[in-house]
Amino acid sequence: MKNILLLAFVLITNFSLSQNLNSTEQSVGFNPFLGQTSAAVNFRTGPSSSYSKIATLAKGTTLYVYSSETVGGYYKAIDIMSNEIGWVYKTYVMYVEAIEVNESGMFQSTGYSSDYNSEVNVENKSSYTIKLIVDSETFVLSPRTTKKLAITPGKKYYIASAPGVIPASGYQSFESNNGYEWSFWVSTN
Repeated sequence: MKNILLLAFVLITNFSLSQNLNSTEQSVGFNPFLGQTSAAVNFRTGPSSSYSKIATLAKGTTLYVYSSETVGGYYKAIDIMSNEIGWVYKTYVMYVEAIEVNESGMFQSTGYSSDYNSEVNVENKSSYTIKLIVDSETFVLSPRTTKKLAITPGKKYYIASAPGVIPASGYQSFESNNGYEWSFWVSTN
C-alpha cells in the first residue's frame, strides 16, 4: 500500500509539474501593445503567484505586452529596461498604445538552401545583447556576433528586443529550403 501511495504521489507531482511548465509556453496570441505598471508589482517566471519572482517592477515601468489575452489573469511581457521576459498580473498594467506590427517581415531572403528548415543568419551589429523571439523560441545574440538558426517553415511572429529599447516585431513567412538573414543594430536619436 505504501508503494502505491508513493507512486500515486510521484505521478500527481509529475503531472502538476508538466502542467506548470506547459502553462509558461501557452500561446497568448500576438497583438502587442505598450503597457505601464499602475503600482509596484511582481514580475514572475510563469502565469501565477506560485512561480518565482524575477523582479518587483516599480510603478510606471514600461512593458511590451504580447497580447491582451492572458493565462490565469497574467500578461506575458518584456520589461523594456531589463529586456527580461516574464508574466505580470493584468490588474496592474495600464494600456498605453498599440505596437506597430510589420506584416511583411524584416528577414531578407538569401535564396535556396538544401535544408528543409529555413536557414537564418542573424547578425547583431550593436553593443547590446539582443533577444530574438520567433514564436515560442528565444535566441540570445551577444554584441557584435553572428548566429545561424534553423527555423521550422511557416508564418511566425517575431520580436527583437534589447535593454531600454522598444522591440521591433512583426510576422515572417519562412519557406522550406530557403535561407534568410537579418542584421540588427540599435539606433539612438
